[in-house]
Amino acid sequence: MYGWRGRIGLMTVANNITCEQEMARLCPEGVATIVTRIDFTPTLEGLHALHDGVETAARLLASEQLSDLILFGCTIGSMVKGPDYDLEIAALIERAAKTPAITVTTAVKEALRELGLRRLAVATPYTADICRLERDVMTRMGFEIVDLRSCHEHFDPAALRNEMIGRLSPGDTYRLVRSLNLEHADGVFISCTNFRSIEVIQALEDDLGLPVISSNLAGMWLALRRLGVREPIPGYGRLLREHC
Repeated sequence: MYGWRGRIGLMTVANNITCEQEMARLCPEGVATIVTRIDFTPTLEGLHALHDGVETAARLLASEQLSDLILFGCTIGSMVKGPDYDLEIAALIERAAKTPAITVTTAVKEALRELGLRRLAVATPYTADICRLERDVMTRMGFEIVDLRSCHEHFDPAALRNEMIGRLSPGDTYRLVRSLNLEHADGVFISCTNFRSIEVIQALEDDLGLPVISSNLAGMWLALRRLGVREPIPGYGRLLREHC
């Protein structure tokens, strides 16, 4: 049986083409991801509307005992209503699925605190309105955002499609992170589960001399911890290598 050490029910948005692939790649032997999707438009309105599809998706992941743990795999979707909205989403999933649940936002908060990071440089593919939201919410969580840059900051929100984010390459991610002002940062956060990045995490840590995490990296790290799978995973930075 796939997932004899643990099965992660991954809840992601319908037009995300990266999260599922990166999560499967990060899984250690014996851990499996089982995926379901929620309809989504990459706007602030679409992020608020995600809430409406969570219960149905949760029940699908809970059927036939498919999942030992459910991970809500959308960063801003679990941040859009404030610094504790991640807990509300997780509670909604747990009520519907009768299965333990976490969100990517919860995982990011715990990973940053595990690494002792407070002053962050953030790289993201979001439009300016969502960037402002993320900066505000993360500040209210207790983090200092010393720089935040997006490859779509000046894009018309109505014109951006989620598959455009998914088509960005690891090289695009690497170059965006290298453009950040890191003078006062103690770590880097690559935000968005559709922003391909795991291939460049280790290279960025080597080149910058700072810890680097991404949404998907943090999500897998916390999911494995909650499942009791404590195997180091080399090649993707210090979080998965040293803090299993």
